[in-house]
Amino acid sequence: MILCAVLASLSAACGVTGEKAKPPPQCPIVGILDDTARARYFADPANPDFDMLAYDVELRNAALISCEWRKDKVVSKIRFEAAARIGPGARSDTVEIPMFIALIDPEGKPLAKVPSTEKIKFSVEKPLQRFAREVKDIYITPEDGKKSGDYEILLGIQLTRAQLDFNRNSARQPARPNIKELLR
Repeated sequence: MILCAVLASLSAACGVTGEKAKPPPQCPIVGILDDTARARYFADPANPDFDMLAYDVELRNAALISCEWRKDKVVSKIRFEAAARIGPGARSDTVEIPMFIALIDPEGKPLAKVPSTEKIKFSVEKPLQRFAREVKDIYITPEDGKKSGDYEILLGIQLTRAQLDFNRNSARQPARPNIKELLR
């Protein structure tokens, strides 16, 4: 008798109550857009001279922390790390880095782009700053016939056209499809 009560409570806890349980969400892919993972700011942007590098910022290690269903949406929480270095061309000990988080559909089309700014303060004792940030409540409502696991959450630094060209020429990376839409 006790065994039956335990089995009944375990079955209820596991969702075997006759109700149709919603399957666990397929979590979106999280990453950093290669072309926009790094930004170098020079004292004279028209003359990118490494002897006059003001700031060098790089995004690293973007990862999904959690995702769960809330009604008809998948809600995700992500984490990323970054490193920033101040250089000899800096005119201030503080820099504001424009960033973005973009939601990409299964065909590679940007659906949403949320801008943000990361303020970084340097000191003589700490010319290199490393930090991690979490971003929560990223909502994905999959379109009919599409799975939430086929969507992407991409992070990047909002670059100028000159910075983007500099990154591409430095790394000789091919351009990702639809990146022009993310740069707007």
